[in-house]
Amino acid sequence: AEAILLDHWGEMGRWEVVGDDVGILLEEIGTAWLAGRLKIAEEHVASETLMRSFTRIRTMIPNRPTAPLCALATAPGDEHTLGLAISELVLAEHDWQPLWLGRFSPEDVLAEIVTRPEVNMLAMSASAFSSTPSNLQDLLQRLCPLAQESDTRIVLGGSGSWPADFPHTHRVNSYTEFGQLLRSFETPK
Repeated sequence: AEAILLDHWGEMGRWEVVGDDVGILLEEIGTAWLAGRLKIAEEHVASETLMRSFTRIRTMIPNRPTAPLCALATAPGDEHTLGLAISELVLAEHDWQPLWLGRFSPEDVLAEIVTRPEVNMLAMSASAFSSTPSNLQDLLQRLCPLAQESDTRIVLGGSGSWPADFPHTHRVNSYTEFGQLLRSFETPK
C-alpha cells in the first residue's frame, strides 16, 4: 500500500491530489460494503492498511521545529480518522506541524485547543453518519468566538453537514481545496 501511495504521489506531485483519489477509493469501499459485496472485516483491513501506510509515510516528511501548528480532530462523537491522516500529509507537505487529537474529541478539549497560543489552526472532520447538523452548529457557536479571539483558524472537512458560511471558518470539500487554502495563508500567527 505504501509503495502504491508513494508511486501515485510521484506521478501527481502533491499529497492533496493523492488524498482526493484515495477519497474516491474510500467511497467505493463504502458503497461495496453497503451493497454486501465487501465484508466488514475486509473494510476494516483496507482502512487499517491505509491508516498505517499514511502514518509511516508521514514520518518521511520533515518539518521545521518552528512550523505553524494545526490540531487535527474529528467532531465530537465521530470516529472516522482516515481523512485526518490524509490531511496530516497535506499539512506536512506545506510545512505545518500536526497536533493529532483524533477521534471522539470532546467539545471542552476542542475549546481549550483553539485558545492555546501555539495552535494556529484547528482542522476538524465530520462524517455524514455520525454528526448531526444541529450538533455541528452548536459546536461552531461555541468554538468560533474563542478561535476568533485567539486568532486561530478553523477548517471544516469531511462529508458532515457543517453550517454554511459560518463566521471564522473555512469549509473545504477536497484535499485539493485544503492545499489551496494552506497556500493562500500568508504568515500564520
